[in-house]
Amino acid sequence: MAMMPLPTGLGGSAPGRKRGPDEMTRLPLRIALLALAFTLPGWQAAAAQNGGAETFDADVTRQVLDSIEFQFSITSFRDQGWLDEAIRQVSRQRTGILRCVNAREKELASMRETIGPELIERISAKEDRTPEEATIAEQVETLNADVTECKLLLEQSGQLHARLTDLESDLKRARMNRKETSVLYNLVHGFAGIGPYHGRRWQTIADTLKDPLLLERAGVVLGLLAGGVLFGMAVKRRIRMPGADRSAAYMSQAAAGFRFLVLNSAPLLIPVVLLLGYMWAARGVEWLGSAYGQLLWLLLGYVVALVLIPVLIHRVSLYARAVLEQELPVRALDIRLACIATLLALWVLEVQILGPEETYQTTQLLARNVLASLIIIGLLEFAFFLKRVPGIPRTGNLIRALSIGLLLLSLILEWAGYRGMSRFLWGGLAFTALVLAGYYLLEHLLRDFYNGIDHGEQPWQVRFRRFLSVGENEPVPGLIWLRLLSVVLLWTVLIVLFLKIWGASDSTMDSLFSMARDGFWFGETQIVPANVLIGILVFTALLMLFRWVRDNLNQKYLSDSRMDSGAREALVTIISYVGFTIAALAGLSVVGVSFTNIAIVAGALSLGIGFGLQNIVNNFVSGIILLLERPIRTGDWISTGSTEGFVKKISVRSTEVQTFNRADVIVPNSELISAPVTNWTLRNRHGRVIVPVGVAYGSDTELVGRLLEEAAAEVPEVVRDQPDLPVRVFFRSFGDSALDFELRCYILDIWYILDVTSRLHFAIDRKFREHGIEIAFPQRDIHIRSGSPPPGGADDT
Repeated sequence: MAMMPLPTGLGGSAPGRKRGPDEMTRLPLRIALLALAFTLPGWQAAAAQNGGAETFDADVTRQVLDSIEFQFSITSFRDQGWLDEAIRQVSRQRTGILRCVNAREKELASMRETIGPELIERISAKEDRTPEEATIAEQVETLNADVTECKLLLEQSGQLHARLTDLESDLKRARMNRKETSVLYNLVHGFAGIGPYHGRRWQTIADTLKDPLLLERAGVVLGLLAGGVLFGMAVKRRIRMPGADRSAAYMSQAAAGFRFLVLNSAPLLIPVVLLLGYMWAARGVEWLGSAYGQLLWLLLGYVVALVLIPVLIHRVSLYARAVLEQELPVRALDIRLACIATLLALWVLEVQILGPEETYQTTQLLARNVLASLIIIGLLEFAFFLKRVPGIPRTGNLIRALSIGLLLLSLILEWAGYRGMSRFLWGGLAFTALVLAGYYLLEHLLRDFYNGIDHGEQPWQVRFRRFLSVGENEPVPGLIWLRLLSVVLLWTVLIVLFLKIWGASDSTMDSLFSMARDGFWFGETQIVPANVLIGILVFTALLMLFRWVRDNLNQKYLSDSRMDSGAREALVTIISYVGFTIAALAGLSVVGVSFTNIAIVAGALSLGIGFGLQNIVNNFVSGIILLLERPIRTGDWISTGSTEGFVKKISVRSTEVQTFNRADVIVPNSELISAPVTNWTLRNRHGRVIVPVGVAYGSDTELVGRLLEEAAAEVPEVVRDQPDLPVRVFFRSFGDSALDFELRCYILDIWYILDVTSRLHFAIDRKFREHGIEIAFPQRDIHIRSGSPPPGGADDT
C-alpha cells in the first residue's frame, strides 16, 4: 500500500521555517489525526459488517409501527388473531431496535475511547476542518443521529406494545366475565338438534381427512400405515415388560418403563409417526398446523397419554411398595385416568380443531356443556378417590381439598353460563396435573438414566463407561453438568407450561422466548440464556472428549513407549489440565464471556493472590515442579515427617499418600518440595534388611555366623549375585544377656521387606534349632540376704 503524502495542515512544514508556540501545542492533535487517518477505514468496515449482520432498516421499522398503530386506532377492530400477530410484530421490531441502539452506542463509545472525547468536541466545534477531521465529524454525527432515531423508535414501539397488551388483557378479561346462555336454556332449545349436529360434525371430520395429497398417493399412505402396524406388532412380540421385583429399588425401573412404553404404543404410535413424517416432508412445516395435521397430533398425543398413564402408575406403585409399604389400587387409577384423558381428547377435538358450528349454535353449546361437565365430574371423582389412596401427605390432602373446591366452583359457573371462567379453572387444574405428572415421570427417567451411567447397571452403560475409560467406582467426567443442564431445562419447560396454562398471553410467551434467544443486558454485559445452556453442553462434550483422548493415549500409545511411569503420568496430567482449560474457554466463548474482562479480573486478583492466596499458589507451583522433575512418582514408597506410605495420586495442589493402614493422607505439595522426603523407590526397588539376633553365651560364634549366611541364602528375594550388594554378618557386641549378631542383606523389592524379614526369622530359627544354638533372652539373678532385723525392731519391721 503506497503511503499518501502528508498534508501541510497535518504536520508538513516548509524547510527552514520556525514553529511558533501555537503550532507546537497543536502537534499532538496532528499526530492523533494522522493515526486516525489509517484507523477510520477499519471502523467503517466494522460498522458495515455490524450493519449487515443486524440488517436493521429504520424506515421499514417505522412503516411497520405506523401501520399497526393506524389499524389499532380503528375502534371497531378487535380481532384476536390480528392482535396476537400485531404484538408479535411489535416485539420483533423492538428486538431489532434494541440491537440497533446497542450496536451504535458501542461503535460511538469505541470511537470516543480511541480518539478521546476532548478531541471529538474540539473537532465538532471547528468550522475550518481538514479532510480527516471532516470524516471524523461526519462519522460521529451519523452515529449520534442513528442512536437518536433508534431511541425514538424504541419509545414509539414501547408505547404501542403497552397499548396492545392492555387491549389483550381487556379482551381476555371480557371473555372471562362474559355470561352466556345457561345449561337449562341450551338443554331446552338445543336438544332437538343433537342428531343433525353430530352428523355435521362427522361430515366435517370426513372432509378434513379428504386431503388431496392423501387421495393422490393413497397407495403410499396405506403402505406406510400397514408397514407401521406390522413393524409395531413385531416390536410388541419381541419386547416384554419385566415383572417388578418387590425387593428392587423403585428408582431402577427406567428400562422397564421404556420397554413398557414401546410394547403398548408401537402398533399405534409408529404408523402415526410415519404418516406425520411423510406429510411433513411432502407439504412442509405449515401443514402440521392445518386441521388434518392437528388431528394426527391429537391422535399421537392421545396414544402416548394412554401408554404413559400405566407407566406413571407403575412407578408410583413401586415407590409406595418400597418406601411406604402400601399397595395402591393400580387398576382403578388406570381406568379413571384413561377416562379423563379420553374426555380431554374429545374436548380438544370439539373446541380446538373442529371449531364453531354456524347452523346449530345452541346444540353446540349444549354439547360443550355436557362434555365440560363430564370432565369436571371425572376430575371430582378422581379427587375424591384419592382420599382412599394410602400414604398421601398432609400437603397433598390440602391441595386435593383446594382442587375439589375449585372444581365445584367451575361446575357451578359452567351451568350458570360463565364458561370462560369455568374453563379457565378446570382447564388449569387438569392440564397442571398433566404437566406435573409428565415432569415427575421424565425427571425420574432422567435420574435413572444418569444413575445408570454413573454405576453401569445395564450392559450398554458398562460399554459406554469402558469406552470413556472410566473405572468401576469413578464418576463420569462432565456428567454433573449434564444433570444440571437437564434440571434447568425441565424447570424452564415446566415454568413456561404453567404460564401458558394459567393465562399467559402469546405476547408474553414471545417475549420470554425472545429473551431466551436474544438475551438481556445486565449493566454492560449481555446474558443470553440459550447460549448459557449451549455453553454448558459444549463444555461437557469437550470434557468427555478430552477424557477419552487422554485415556486412549495413555493406554494404547504411551504404555508401549519407553517412557517411565512418572513421565507418562506427568504428560497425562498436563493433557488433563490443558483439556479442561480448552473446554472451559470454549464453553465461555459460546456463552459470550469477554476474555478481556477475565484478564482484567485476573489482574485485579493478582494483589489478593500475593497476600491471601500465596499458599495455594505455592502448592500449585510445587505441584508443577513435582510433575516436571519427578522426585516422587505414583507408586513410590515415601516418608515425610510422620507420614509414611506409597504415593497414590499426584495433583497440582496436593499429593495423596496411602499409609500401610489404608489411611489416605493429603500432603500439600509445598511440604514435599521444602521438607526432607525419603523415597525408598526413587531409582530402583532394592532395599536392605537388618535382622538383629542374640545367642546365649557359650555358643559357637563361627557357627552362628555361617548359619545366618545360610539362612539368607535360602530366601529367594535376597540379592546374592551382585558383589556391590553382599550378604554380611556382624558380631556387634557382648550384651548383658546375649552375644549380639546382625544379619544385613539386600532384597530385590523393598515392597516385600516385611515378607522377607519374616522368612529370614523362620529360616534362622530353624537353623538354630537344628544345630542346638539357643537364642538368648534377658536373665536376672535375685539374691536374698538373710540376717538380723533392722534397728526399728520386729514390730516396726
